[in-house]
Amino acid sequence: MAKQTLAIVLSVFNEEKNITASLQSAKFADEIIVVDHGSTDTTVEKAKKFTKHIFVQENDPIAIDYQKIMVLKKRPLIGY
Repeated sequence: MAKQTLAIVLSVFNEEKNITASLQSAKFADEIIVVDHGSTDTTVEKAKKFTKHIFVQENDPIAIDYQKIMVLKKRPLIGY
């Protein structure tokens, strides 16, 4: 049986005040993926300190669930 792993996906927009604490609490995961929806603050720069798996997409509140699915399709999960 293959080893099970855990990936955490954060969907963010202008979260510079919260991103560090959020990613710090997720460090136990095997992989952290950040989906940024066009932040205009320092969210992406702060996220780069925790992961290289950062996807930036246009902020579209109507299609946000679809956008999350598309990112997961682009990035194979660890262990699969």
